[in-house]
Parts: sequence; C-alpha cells; structure tokens
Amino acid sequence: MEKSVFSKTSLALFFLLLSFSAALAGQPTIAAIGPLTGRTAYLGTNFFQSLRYSVDALNQDGGLLGQKVRLVEIDNQSTPEGSSQAVRQAIAQNVDCVIGPLLSSKAIILARELQEAGIPMIAPIATAPGVTRVGDYIFRICFTDAFQGHALAHFAGRQLHAREAAVLIQKNELYSQSLADAFETSLEGYQGKVVFTGEYSAGQKDFTALLKQAIKHGMDVLMIPGYPKEAARIIDQVRAMGYGGPIIGGDGWSKRMAEFTKDTGNLRNCYEIRHFSRSTGNDIARRFLKGFEARYGTIEQDSAALAHDALLAYTHAVQAAGSLDRKKVMQALKRVSFQGATGNISFDAQGDPQKSAMVITYTGGAPQYFMVLEP
Repeated sequence: MEKSVFSKTSLALFFLLLSFSAALAGQPTIAAIGPLTGRTAYLGTNFFQSLRYSVDALNQDGGLLGQKVRLVEIDNQSTPEGSSQAVRQAIAQNVDCVIGPLLSSKAIILARELQEAGIPMIAPIATAPGVTRVGDYIFRICFTDAFQGHALAHFAGRQLHAREAAVLIQKNELYSQSLADAFETSLEGYQGKVVFTGEYSAGQKDFTALLKQAIKHGMDVLMIPGYPKEAARIIDQVRAMGYGGPIIGGDGWSKRMAEFTKDTGNLRNCYEIRHFSRSTGNDIARRFLKGFEARYGTIEQDSAALAHDALLAYTHAVQAAGSLDRKKVMQALKRVSFQGATGNISFDAQGDPQKSAMVITYTGGAPQYFMVLEP
C-alpha cells in the first residue's frame, strides 16, 4: 500500500513540476471564449474552427517568440451566466489574451473582468460601442454599431432613396438596440426618419401584429437589426403580406439567412452589412480561405475571418513588444498596423478599428457583393 501511495504522489509531483516548468518557459496561452452550446452555438462553429486552424498555422511557422502557442477553448453556453463562468476560467488559467466572445451583450461581461485583471481582450464581432469603452485592455476587430448604423442610414438614404423606415428590435440584445439607435440618429442626416419601432423576442415565430403596424405607418424600408433565424421569419411573413420593398440588416444576419427562409426568393431586395466577402482580393484573405476551407469546408460566418484577424493582431503586438507581458502587449496593440483577411487594420485610441464595410445582397438565395462603404 505504501508503495502505491508513493508512486501516485511521485507522479503528481512530476506533473506539477512539468506544469511549473511550462509556466516558467512562458508558453503563450490564448483563450477562445464563445458559444459551443446553447441558442447561438451555430455562431460559434466557424469562430472556434478559425482559431484552431490559425493557431496551428502560426505554430507551424514557429509560434510566438520561438514558442508554440496554446489555445484554450471555453464555452460561454450562449448565456450571460455562462460568460461570467467562462471569463473566470480564463483568468484562473492565467491566459495571456482572450479572443471573443461573439455577441456584444456577452462581450461587456468579459470586458469588465478582463480589464480589471489586466488581460488583453480582442473581440472579433462584438459591435456595440460600449464594449471597448470599458478600458484600455479591450479591443475589437469588427467595425462598431455606430459605424454600420451610419453606413446603413447612408445606404438607405442615398442608394435606396428611403425616407420613412420601420425598425424591429430584438428585446434584451445590446447589439440590436445599439445598431437601431445608430441607424435612427444617422437617418435624420439623410432627410429620413423612423416612423415605427417594434420589439420582438428571441425565438419568436409570429410577427404579424408588428408587421401590420409597420406597413400601416407607410415604411419604404424595413430595418431588422437582429440575427438570421428571426430575421428570415420576419422577411418571409412581410413578403407574404405583400411588402416587396427593401429590407436591410446588419452584420448579425450572416450567410445563414438563405437556410432559415422558407423561400429564398423572399431575399430579393434585401441588403446587409458584412465584414468579409469571398470576393476580397488580398493575399492574406486568399491564403486564409484556402487553408481554412481545405480543413473545414465552406466558411459560413464572417466570424471566421475576424477571429483570424484577431489572432493576427495579437501576433503583431507580441512581436512588436518582444514580450508576452500583458501591459506591453496592450500598448503595442494600440500601435499595430497590418493587413488582415478583412482588410487593413489599425486601432484608434478607443481600441476600435477604422475600416470599410461591404454591402451584400442576394441573387437566387445566394449572397452577392453589392458595394463597399468607407468609414
């Protein structure tokens, strides 16, 4: 019995010393936090795949500061509670950087904890302005709701010649509310106004009452700042009610709109803001597309390219700092400038990138490049 206890104790000490040695070596550790389970798990698939692929590619090229990068994947379960648990796990594991999460309402939760802990966070697709207002350790790769709200207002006013808009907002979703607010404020600058605002819930299936009100108010454009399941249902129902006018949305719609609509013909005259398109011509984007899709198949979400660029931003900052020291990396992030899969990226003093946005429309249910809107 004594021999057995001694053997287990020795083994435990061995692994403890091994772990301690790895810590001394300063192996770069990045936590990817996003939805692996829950209501928005479909949004997390490409996000996690992209970071697995990108970290493997980085390690094949020698890693960071001559060391292999370790990726820790943490599920936030698509909930605020899960996000709080996830960020505590990341802090307990003493990670060097957090990439994620995806939704703004969850990103705010992580940002507050990580700012206090002094750990850089790079959000790939959390667009609400308040995310980076939390502090100087918080960055994002995507453009903000303020920018895309203004871009959608410019598009509606100048391209679609719309003057009266109806907006349907998803309840309790920061992204939806902030995008709607930015759109309404900016539309006034194009001699337009929001004539009706309604709210719906995540998972809602019947939007008849809301849409009757929107049509009654004489809208000439319908804005849905939400996610694809509900947005597709709304589009199907409003088309069935006889509205054939333009419908616009933000980056939350994604490529899955065609999957959720009952009739892809209903997507005709629909437009959305996107961060990434297959038609992007730069070499970084082409190499990323080729490598990612050889491993995982066709990209479904913009979060794939944005997650790739978040890792690129961290890589450039570490190399510029010549260190994994979190404060030095944070300071270096403010100065980096590089070309990513989603375009040329540098950060302003707030931690937000100034970058262009793409407008996508649909032909036969397939997303097609329409135009670029500059900041």
